[in-house]
Amino acid sequence: MMERKKKSFGKITILTALLFCMVLSCEKPEISVPVESFQFTSFREIPGVTAEEIAAIENLKKEREFFSYGSNFTTEAFLTENGEISGFSALFCEWLTTFFGIRFQPEIYAWNEMLDKFNKGTVDFTGSLTATAERMKIYHMTDFIAERIFKMMRLKGSRTLEQIAHERLPRYAFLQGSNIANIVAEATVPGTYETVRVSDIEEAHRALENGSIDAFIGGSVTVDFFFADNVYTEDFYPLIFSPVSMATAKDELQPVISVVNKALRNGAIQHLNSLYSRGDDAYRKNKFLTNLNEEEKEYLKNTVTVPLLYQYFNYPTAFYDTKSKKWDGIALDVLHEVEKLSGLTFEIVNDEHTFMPELIEMLSDGRGQMLSEMIPIREREPYFIWSKNSLMTDQYALLSKMNFPNVTINEIPYMRIALTKGTAHEKMFRTWFPNTYHITEYVDENESFTALEEGKVDMVMAAKNKLLYYANYFEFSGYKANYLFNYYYDSAFTYNKDQSVLCAIVDKAISVIDILVIREQWRTKTYDYHARLIAEQRPWLVGAAVLFLIILILVSVMLHHKRSEGKRLEKLVVEQTASLVTISEEARRASEAKSRFVANMSHEIRSPMNVIVGLTNLMLEEDDTPGKIKEILGKISTAGNTLMGLINDVLDISKVEAGKMDLMPVQYDFASLLNDIIILNIIRIEDKPVTFKLDISDDLPVSLFGDDLRVKQILNNLLSNAFKYTKEGNVTLGVKCEREINAASNADGVWVSFSVSDTGIGIHKDNIGKLFTDYNQIDTQANRKILGTGLGLSITKKFVELLNGEVSVESEYGKGSIFSVRIRQGFVDGRTMDKETVESLRTFKYSDKRKEVQKKLARSDLSYARVLVVDDFPSNLEVAAGMLRKYKMQVDCVTNGQEAIDRIAAEKPVYNAIFMDHMMPGMDGVEATKAIRALDTKYAKNIPVIALTANVVAGNKQMFLDNGFNALLPKPVNVMIMDSIVQRWIRDKSRE
Repeated sequence: MMERKKKSFGKITILTALLFCMVLSCEKPEISVPVESFQFTSFREIPGVTAEEIAAIENLKKEREFFSYGSNFTTEAFLTENGEISGFSALFCEWLTTFFGIRFQPEIYAWNEMLDKFNKGTVDFTGSLTATAERMKIYHMTDFIAERIFKMMRLKGSRTLEQIAHERLPRYAFLQGSNIANIVAEATVPGTYETVRVSDIEEAHRALENGSIDAFIGGSVTVDFFFADNVYTEDFYPLIFSPVSMATAKDELQPVISVVNKALRNGAIQHLNSLYSRGDDAYRKNKFLTNLNEEEKEYLKNTVTVPLLYQYFNYPTAFYDTKSKKWDGIALDVLHEVEKLSGLTFEIVNDEHTFMPELIEMLSDGRGQMLSEMIPIREREPYFIWSKNSLMTDQYALLSKMNFPNVTINEIPYMRIALTKGTAHEKMFRTWFPNTYHITEYVDENESFTALEEGKVDMVMAAKNKLLYYANYFEFSGYKANYLFNYYYDSAFTYNKDQSVLCAIVDKAISVIDILVIREQWRTKTYDYHARLIAEQRPWLVGAAVLFLIILILVSVMLHHKRSEGKRLEKLVVEQTASLVTISEEARRASEAKSRFVANMSHEIRSPMNVIVGLTNLMLEEDDTPGKIKEILGKISTAGNTLMGLINDVLDISKVEAGKMDLMPVQYDFASLLNDIIILNIIRIEDKPVTFKLDISDDLPVSLFGDDLRVKQILNNLLSNAFKYTKEGNVTLGVKCEREINAASNADGVWVSFSVSDTGIGIHKDNIGKLFTDYNQIDTQANRKILGTGLGLSITKKFVELLNGEVSVESEYGKGSIFSVRIRQGFVDGRTMDKETVESLRTFKYSDKRKEVQKKLARSDLSYARVLVVDDFPSNLEVAAGMLRKYKMQVDCVTNGQEAIDRIAAEKPVYNAIFMDHMMPGMDGVEATKAIRALDTKYAKNIPVIALTANVVAGNKQMFLDNGFNALLPKPVNVMIMDSIVQRWIRDKSRE
């Protein structure tokens, strides 16, 4: 009864803690959920498709080799340099081909020719027609597959339409056979223009040049396709969107139209939207490549990386975001688009502390080939090249505090003015006002504005847009443009004088980028760092603190229960010596009860820990998480891992006592092992006046054979105690080896001796005998401020004994201790470490390059895969799904075993693997997996099932494997273990 109460108490406490943290977390900003992609790979799977439609399409596939899909020359269908058809129409045909299992062949014609072939049936399908009432009577048409906006094409330098309207009605041209003229007529005031019909885009261009029309109106896909240098395009107002449909004039092809329509209504339209975006990117890239000359193409073939100089202070054009620790701004957004088009990579070669004079010098001497922005002034023009495309137009201004009086131009020479050294603003001000007496120069603009804030100057000479920097980015208020000079300049990329080809390439790329959208997004962007920090810090800090306290209490309950159980068994042995059989049976039951308790507590604690550690690590991987929040999340992750270390200590003791602790010997690099131990324990010094020394012999072997993980655990436990109980002085790790040759058994070995000495508080002679007992922390009164479970030395002794070794201790109270360990490892070969390696270990400079790991795991693109996650705990589902979606795979979640069985039985959809929780109410994971295997289909028998469980007590892995599972993924989930499982059981290299 008491045991059940304790278990119930543990569960209720954990649930209460989780609910408390969830309530606190509700203050976090809402996260948008991406729309799920189109799920169906064949037309047969679409809901609502009839047997008659399937039969009709199958008959068509037998009769035809392909279907033709006609388009006119537009941004949706165009020819590349290789003569291949590209754009949305080509991508749409690829999808239709896969979807129906028969080739849809894109074909391009002039508008009138395409309509003629379509009406005569030479062309099977088209996607260029708007579904009007009249056309629906003649053709079979789907819902819209794309939406176009109407655009106007005009001759550069021509009179405005308003000027023309004062003399006569403007003349608008439309393509013959197009419905655009009717749509425009319905949306505009009658009698405000004349309508002219043209046969194609070339005729429209000639009419613009000879003045017979004033504008050509067409869909964006038609107008934007035209490359003429003397023509520009703009949105037609009022804004008109024209949806187009897939259509056919043939009655026998009606089933295809019907099925596509049903697919559109079941989510295919989202997929087509993504195809449209890809097609638009392909068009822009093709337009860019078409404009390049041979010299520019050769440059792109031979150049990969362009060294870029980037300003840290010129918001919003180019700046370094100190809050999120990254470069940002209009220039960087534009260059990202240029990278997509050109294949170049722009690498910033300066740091965030490089001032403008040094940037100009680096650009001049070639250390950087281009600069994010530099104002063109007369003194600079002989040495640099400027882009023709402006990133931002700005105006010279004198900025002041809001309460400072507005000045006139005659008063400016008498004001206290702050100038930033080496900038165009400084040179221009000195040119305009050479006799100003109260000028103060500063190294960078931040210093200038600090002086303004502190009242040391009256005004700062800068750009008008600098107000955006302080109002939007810094969230400061109280500044104004006190005096605006009627002198404007363009912010543009600036190049080294020898980089004319690079300049031309970037200019041609920018010409196909919608830079206006990027610019306006930055002009209107606002930040809310202060509000976000306050909102995000509070729930995480409070929640983590509360949960940390509750889990410590639970661990204490578990440890107390285990110690009480041990005392009860000892009393039972004394009282019932005469009844050995009964005592043995009681001991067995108690051991089983303890094992069940440890298993249950392992599951109950690991499940919420999986949520905490998992969600924390997911947020740490996000690039846009602010630095301060990352610091807080890092502390939460560290606390969670510390708690897991305590839990693992208890489980290790249980494994050893149950005789289930198995050694896993491997050949390992001895220098790497020592280096890992050094790196981990240097952190333990913190800010204490303690020196860590390494005393190793010169003849250590290069490799050994043994359980390196247990060796590390032994040394880490001893060094952890040494640093814990040493307030000042030294901690020394000694290492030496002795070869053992056994001629009789032909099994050579190496005796490895470790010693850990410290100048800490030492140990009383009376307490030395208690050191290696479970849950014992000696001299608790003196060490009450030192945290610990008392398990470390007990585990160390048991591991040393498993390795057929011995451990001893010498200590003098108040002066320090020496712990000595001697273990036997397998002999590999006679090689010993070279002097350089030994010296680098002694000086803590050793670096094993084979163990360098990227900060962020590079995950494979498994967008072709789909997995099912089964867990009764919603938060665990969120963690597992979030980690798996990093691989871009589709993830479905269910909360019980029966739902998983039903999905596998239906085989819709088909999954590549199942991640199955173990302890679930009703039907647990083992029962669900057995039921899946019992379905007796090839799919059910062979689908990989991975145990995703917090129940990781010794022996359980084999239990899972014996019951139909393929692998075990413990909670909290380790991303490296998950990646190895994904690579083995889910990844299909043949599909990549």
